[in-house]
Amino acid sequence: MFSFKRWFWRISGAVLFLFLGSCGLASCHLLRITQLWPLPQANPFASQGLCFAWDAPGASDRYQTFAPVTCQSPQRPLGPSAGADYARLRFADWDGDGAPEAIVESDLYPCRYSGEYCAPYRTVWKVCPNCDPAVTELYAGEVPLHDE
Repeated sequence: MFSFKRWFWRISGAVLFLFLGSCGLASCHLLRITQLWPLPQANPFASQGLCFAWDAPGASDRYQTFAPVTCQSPQRPLGPSAGADYARLRFADWDGDGAPEAIVESDLYPCRYSGEYCAPYRTVWKVCPNCDPAVTELYAGEVPLHDE
């Protein structure tokens, strides 16, 4: 015997299952994309005239460098550049003094999952826009792949 209520609830359950499944897949892809292409952080030193110039000196953009420069004349470097495979620039309080440091480090996601050899590397700069030199290196060394 055909029952409209039973038929309706079966169809509704199937539609709900497909909808929730597609939302789950979309959120997984969104998380994956944001890990591959994270949004750049705002430079906390730009208001003081200190910016960071990006460069890819090799044949591809796998190895990337960042150099401290003045915002008014980006061709004038204020110190040595730092680079790494799949490098990204972020700002965080690395030494616990309350002021952010500039951290140039390998993005660990491509290093783990690209299938290519990658030596993750991190350089931490103490930034003082009104000092001479404007940046001093606090740490430079390899990063273990399990470190985040």
